[in-house]
This record gives sequence, structure tokens and C-alpha cells, in this order.
Amino acid sequence: MIKQHLLQGFCVVVLALAFIGPAQAVTVYEKDGKRVDVGARIQVEYLHVSPDCAPGAPCFIEDDGTLSIFDTDEWFFRRLRPYISGTLFKDWMGKVEFDFGEAEDSNEVQIKDAYFSYSGFGKNLLYIGNAKSVFAREFLTSSAELQLVERGFTGDHNDGVPDRALGVRWDGKMLEGKLSYAANVGAQHHDPAVNRMDFDSPVNNAADWNEGLVFAARVDVHPLGSPIPFSQADLDRGPSRISAGVGGFYWSNDGDNNTYTDAVTGVALDPERPDLDQAEGVEVSAAYRGHGGSVDAAWQIVNGDTVDPTFTGGLYLNGSTQLDKLSVVGGYLVWKDAIEVVAGWESQDADNYEDKFERTSLGVNWYLHGHKLKVQATYRKVDNFIGLAGQKQDVWFGSTQYVF
Repeated sequence: MIKQHLLQGFCVVVLALAFIGPAQAVTVYEKDGKRVDVGARIQVEYLHVSPDCAPGAPCFIEDDGTLSIFDTDEWFFRRLRPYISGTLFKDWMGKVEFDFGEAEDSNEVQIKDAYFSYSGFGKNLLYIGNAKSVFAREFLTSSAELQLVERGFTGDHNDGVPDRALGVRWDGKMLEGKLSYAANVGAQHHDPAVNRMDFDSPVNNAADWNEGLVFAARVDVHPLGSPIPFSQADLDRGPSRISAGVGGFYWSNDGDNNTYTDAVTGVALDPERPDLDQAEGVEVSAAYRGHGGSVDAAWQIVNGDTVDPTFTGGLYLNGSTQLDKLSVVGGYLVWKDAIEVVAGWESQDADNYEDKFERTSLGVNWYLHGHKLKVQATYRKVDNFIGLAGQKQDVWFGSTQYVF
């Protein structure tokens, strides 16, 4: 019945989208070098989670360990992000983007991109404000330009990938564009959770988040000429090209807000919310585009230590964990530049896991106007959910997206 409703709902949305023109950015003012643009990203998502547990064991639905034996399903705005950007002076640009799709309780809006930038250094670009950390290729890929509906382990801020940081970032190119580099430093917070290493931007701060500073850097090479942008799929069916990169980060707690650690004994006060003391990670990634096919792959190692050196639970064993992550996602355009089949596999291991947390995904994408206007469906098979042996899930995602 749920799948029937999903199909019916998608048919209605698809028919509606088919009669909408291609998305276009809207310039509301332009004169004498001054310009103001407005736009938005609208993503409507359907999610259905069906647990399939080990015999005699409880089912786990949420990363926080919530118990359930029932299927869950919902429709929601995954992202509802209006933005405004503009320039008043040569080489200077500013952007502010909000998200109403992640509203929760009294938090009715989140701030995403909020920065101003300077492009007067030739092939270099300086960002000041709230901008993405540069550690992970998949995280640097816009959520609007993913082949699967949701990010994987190597791109999700819930899995030890630094989120947007409030600070400065520097992007640059050299060797006629065959080498690109980026680095950033800024404030980065951590949301304590036993089954997640969840980094968050301080501009959306919660009272119990650990405060800290993140340093991140990466270098990418593009030996066949034109670089592959941080965008998935090969919608232009161009010639073969590859990119390979390495990245790293270091995050340190400044000690100002360790809500869940006893200030005297240093012992964790909540078994579900360990405060994080420090974390560091490294990534090796690669991407291929050509003739309608694409592949993105990444390997990451992320180490984390809790403030309580004896804490054990979820990811952590005796106060530390090492997240060992692998991911591969690829797709091929089977009909013109419109219909794409995609597949992905990913794995995450942690010191306190019983078994590797693995996810296998299959999907199909219909690009009505590239990534600007598309419909996606993804099936995800989950094994050993949050490292618990035998905990399985079947997850269906459906998404429609319009960007202008």
C-alpha cells in the first residue's frame, strides 16, 4: 500500500513538473556593475524505512538508538532554501542562504551559506563567513547535484565529515587548471551523540554542542585537462576525464561547553551523548566522467577521542574510535541526457562496532532539465545498522527537485 501511494504521488508530481519550464536564476537588479540575484532550492522527499531485524532482537530505526518494530514513512521538504546574492564592487560578492526544510521544534530556520568573497587574486578565491569545509569531495558536491537521493558516509556531517565553518576559506588553481587546492579554518561545533560524530556550523548553535576550531585542506589533480567539478553525473556526455584528490582535517574542542562531562571527575554524564575532545581525518578520492558514465570513489579514516577517556558506547571504545569508510557511486545515462541508472556501495567500520555498517543503493534519475529540475528514486539496502550485527533495513527514497 505504501509503495502504491509512493507511485501515485510521484506520478502527480512528475506530471506537474513536466509542464514547468527550465529553472533560471532571477536577476532582480543590475546596473553599472552592481547586481542582485535571488533563487531557491526546493526538494520534496519521500522516505520509507522498513526494519528487518535479527531473530529475537529489537529493531533500531534512528541513529540515536530509538527502538521500533514498525515501518515508518513520511513526506517532507528535505530542503527549502531561498538565497540572495549580489555584488556592489568589482571582485566582491556576497551570498546568504536559508533552509526552512530542516525546521525542528522552535528552530524554524537554519542558515547555510552566509559569506562574502573576493576574486581579485587571479585564479584564487577568498571566502569570509559561513562556508563549506574542504575536507570531503562528496560534501563539497552540492546536495542538488547528487546521483543518489541522500549523501553517504564519506559526505555526511553526521559521519565525521566537517560541516560549514565560520571563518575563512581559500580556493585556488595552478598549472593551467590541472591542479586545484583549497584550505579553510574556522569555528566548528560538535553535536554529542553516541552513534554519530556529528559536526555542525556554529551559526545554528544548540545549547549542548561542543565548541571548537577546525582546520581543513585538500589538493586535486586533473591530468586529462579540464577538471571535474564537484557535481555528479556526466550530463554533457563529454570526453573521458579523471580527477584524484587528497584531503585532511583537524578539529579540537576548546573546552568551553562540555555539557555531558563532569567538570570535576571528567566522567561522561550521559551514555547517549559523549562530549568529543578532538578529531582528525584523511581522505583519498577519485572521480571519472566520460561518454555519459560517471564514478566517484572515496576512502576516509577519521579518528575521534571523547573527553572522558574511559567512555564506551556506540562508536567509541575506551574513549576513542577510528571510522574506516569506503564509498563508490556510479551512473550511466541510458537514454539521451534524461534517464540515468545509478548504483552505490559504502561501508563504515568503528572501534566499537560488532560488524561493518554497510549500505548498497540502486536508483534511477529523470533529468528534465539537468540537476535544475529532476526526479529521483533510490532503494537502499542496509546491513548491520549502526554496527549492530544482523540489524537490517530496506529504505526507499523518492525526491523531486527544482532549483532556480
